[in-house]
Amino acid sequence: MQNSTESAPRTISLRAATYSFVLIGLVIAAVGTLSFANNLRVAYQAAALDLAVRTRLQGAAADLSRGLQEDWERLAKVSQSDESTEIVGSILDAAFGNDRQVAWVGIMDASDEPIRDLSPAAPNGNEQGWLAAARNGPFLGIAPSPVSSEEALVMARPMARGGVVVAVIPFSRLTDYLKISANALAIDLLLTGAGGSVIASSDGFDVGTQDIPSLRSAAAGTGTSQIEIWPDGISYFSSVLPLHLSADIPTPGLKIIGRIDPIEFAAAERLLKNGSLRLIVTLLAAIGALSVLYVKVFIAPFSELAQNADRIAHGSKEYPYDGRQTTELAMLSSALVRLRSNRPISRIV
Repeated sequence: MQNSTESAPRTISLRAATYSFVLIGLVIAAVGTLSFANNLRVAYQAAALDLAVRTRLQGAAADLSRGLQEDWERLAKVSQSDESTEIVGSILDAAFGNDRQVAWVGIMDASDEPIRDLSPAAPNGNEQGWLAAARNGPFLGIAPSPVSSEEALVMARPMARGGVVVAVIPFSRLTDYLKISANALAIDLLLTGAGGSVIASSDGFDVGTQDIPSLRSAAAGTGTSQIEIWPDGISYFSSVLPLHLSADIPTPGLKIIGRIDPIEFAAAERLLKNGSLRLIVTLLAAIGALSVLYVKVFIAPFSELAQNADRIAHGSKEYPYDGRQTTELAMLSSALVRLRSNRPISRIV
């Protein structure tokens, strides 16, 4: 009699085939789940950064807009006065005496000479393009300061009594304001002019024009949110927001940019990543355990029946394996019993 193992066909067993199928399925599931979890993590990070930057940036923009609007309204009250120079000067003192943003405020007469100012520095008195325009209507924008040759944010309104009342906010004052807001909101802030060049920043960013998507968006007047590499070599999540003032105020074309280093969200990202990995490992372990249980309960009896039938076919007198785990296994077991009972088994030589 040949050994039963010699007569068995050299093919993969049902048990091995099942384990192989489950293993391949687990690998595919793991790769797919990891890819999905990574995409979900990236999407979550982008959404969280976008929400954080936009929320903080909107708060900073609203605060800056409110301050500029208050200065503009005070300037409007002064411009509507037709009182004497002394009384108008007192109004200026009361309106802007404690203003920390405005560096210089005064009244320019028809000859562009100051007739009342609150600054120890005297204006240069030269003809300015914006000053000529301010005689015919309100002006708000970036222009040469009447105090120095440097550019500043200039507010000007024609007065009812003649002349122009002017308030000057230098970029250094805007920088100080941005630093205070940035510290309070935990965000880097930059203010750009209509051309997209940085006029003030909270973190010492070089003033000027840089080839950065956010600054290009600011120059184009569009609001965007994106991750980009800045000149310091660090990737920031940046958002651009136009500075909105009330409808009766001339549009200065200012945009405020907020940026956050994504590393600030590293803890939350690690938590999400570790949670995803734990979930994946748990699912894979559960699937693996269920697979082993499935093989033990449903596949192993088929292997036992096959080995039992092979031994009987080679002359063993043992009783056929009685498997009832599944209908098919019970049918095979019953058929083997009938075959053994109805006719003798010949030896295989």
